[in-house]
Amino acid sequence: MGKNNRERKATKQGRKELRSVKQSVSTGEKSVVESSQMTAQSVSNCLPMEIVTEILSRLPPEPLLRFRSVCKSWRDLIDSHDFIHNLHLPRARAASPTNLLYQRMNDLFCFDYESPASTSRKIRLPFPTGDRDVSLTSCRDGLLCLSRLNLRTGVYSFNVVNPITGKGVHLPQTGCRSALHTCQLLWCPDHESVGGGGGVYKVLFVYRETEGGVRSLVCTLHRMDLTWRRIPNSFTTWDNDYGELKESPCVNGAVHRVHSYLREDLECGIAAFDIHQERFTEIGFPPDCCSPEKRCWSASGYLRHVPRVAELRGLLALFHMDGSGTFMETWLLTDYYGGVWTKDHTICLTVLYKELHLDMRNRGPKESLHVYPVVKFSDKELVMRIYAPVPPPPPSSSSCCCSSAGCCSSARFFTYEFFSYDPVLKNTTILSGILDINGLYVESLVSPCETTTTTTTKENKKKKKKKKKKRWIMENGCIASHEH
Repeated sequence: MGKNNRERKATKQGRKELRSVKQSVSTGEKSVVESSQMTAQSVSNCLPMEIVTEILSRLPPEPLLRFRSVCKSWRDLIDSHDFIHNLHLPRARAASPTNLLYQRMNDLFCFDYESPASTSRKIRLPFPTGDRDVSLTSCRDGLLCLSRLNLRTGVYSFNVVNPITGKGVHLPQTGCRSALHTCQLLWCPDHESVGGGGGVYKVLFVYRETEGGVRSLVCTLHRMDLTWRRIPNSFTTWDNDYGELKESPCVNGAVHRVHSYLREDLECGIAAFDIHQERFTEIGFPPDCCSPEKRCWSASGYLRHVPRVAELRGLLALFHMDGSGTFMETWLLTDYYGGVWTKDHTICLTVLYKELHLDMRNRGPKESLHVYPVVKFSDKELVMRIYAPVPPPPPSSSSCCCSSAGCCSSARFFTYEFFSYDPVLKNTTILSGILDINGLYVESLVSPCETTTTTTTKENKKKKKKKKKKRWIMENGCIASHEH
């Protein structure tokens, strides 16, 4: 009995100690929260709000997400559209102008290609991949547009997410089963807003239907309404955006893309989608772009090398190779509405082939060779990719994974190489150590479905209250003056 009493006393004493520890922890947490609130209030009281805003706008997005819980004024500031789009986003772009994206299997990575000590960082997606094949289709302002192929049903679905904030939106189902599609994330500015900072995000989705024809859809990212609107077009064929710029070149309020696999019996052109008016128009190629002496057309009537477009110095630029792939011409659309093209420069590709040790002489007639822009850093730097065939390894080499001799003789091997093109100095530079590039990436606080007016709803409520007070004062003042 005495032993049981001692055990009971020990358990009671342990419970009392546990309660005291819990109380001390809770009081400690309260003191920490109170101290953080006091420091935030003291900083807000000591410094003007303009200086606080200037300091917070220069910080990375991850600490800003923590600072939202400091006080109410900081939360309202960090969540405001004016702070996110007009202050923090431009400075985040300037802080990481060469931060690039690339994809490996279902994973996305980012790295800074100008920093030699930079290592790739994996981007955490806010959803599990599971039995879906995830592919990056577009990136803009820190938002990623991802296509997800359901391996069981064969249907593509699309999401727009921000990996930093974890916010995202699942776009409505389209029932698309075709891999020949393009899904672009676009920004439509609102020029009538105060300060010109308002706008809305849109998604342009174009794909080739299984029964023939091309379907184009547009979805505006709103909180309340997410529906696809069909946009009429006159396209007869459409290829996927493999190798295209993840941010299509935007000139004069329209995004541009070249039709792939153009036939000689059809009119060659560039598809231009007006973001604000939501309609397609076509821009013709330069008259001398596909002349017969350049041997651009194959025997079956298709272009040997599909031209690509980019934006240079505020103008629409067209990059087009000759039939042999030895040189590439750059054309500038100097008169956009008049359709006047001016030849800017000719890039000699044979010099690049020699530097990269690519033997183009033994290339077969059906082996693909593509040179196209992948990302634009500034008006002085455009990174381009060479997708070229390479000879198979000898059967005796260690790189051959086959056991039988001569097994790799019929296989086709390709390589990715990158070079930088300066349109001002007209020179090229080989870039080494780059695995792949899928687009520019910036860490931001942008939400895909936010209210994109320049003033927040809380600010609007405050303005309405002030107006009501003024009306009440005016009415009561008039009544009081009449009574006297």
